[in-house]
Amino acid sequence: MQNNKRNTNKKISSSTIEKRLNKFLKDRPDINSRYSSFDLCYLYFKTNKGKLTGNKLHLSCLQLWAFLGSWGMITRGNALQKKSYASLKEAITFINDNPQYYRVDLGHSDYVTNILDLYKGIKKALNLKQKNQKTLITKIILGVYGICPAFDTKFCESFNCHTQGDLNKSDLEKVVSFYLLNKDIINNYKRPSVLKFDGSKSNMYYTIAKLVDMIGFTRKL
Repeated sequence: MQNNKRNTNKKISSSTIEKRLNKFLKDRPDINSRYSSFDLCYLYFKTNKGKLTGNKLHLSCLQLWAFLGSWGMITRGNALQKKSYASLKEAITFINDNPQYYRVDLGHSDYVTNILDLYKGIKKALNLKQKNQKTLITKIILGVYGICPAFDTKFCESFNCHTQGDLNKSDLEKVVSFYLLNKDIINNYKRPSVLKFDGSKSNMYYTIAKLVDMIGFTRKL
């Protein structure tokens, strides 16, 4: 754990950051890769923001369910394993009613407050009887809004965060600190295009928070 902690409180080399990002992208060779599930989810929700309910509610639930399933969130030990995709209706309605979160920026002073508010809103809408929901909810925030890394086991170990419990201020401050210390390197990285269902490139690009997620996820090179 100590070896990973250093990366959250000082600059790391541009070559290390680029190596980690390139490794992740190598594991996302095309649209058929599991990691491309992010692309499909993010593209759908970003292009349909404010239009996710009504006659699209069914499809919106399926889109999010497919993403969560691909990213290991509908498995044994997770409350969603005993649910159907219809259980996401309230969460989709909340997301639909809150498109303002797409404007949240990792470098802004109100970032932590905004993410915690969004986290609480999605948690309430999911209404799951499960103690540890940090990974699930942050994966939803990443896949839908692209504004917060997914705090799964690998990312938490990389950023020296607790894997259990809810997302908190300390978790997010570590991410913000890392980004601000390595801002120039991360901002100058050529961000990959979000892939479409047919495998072609869209006119949208990976967000800064998504890049930080990729750096944390690929800590072991």
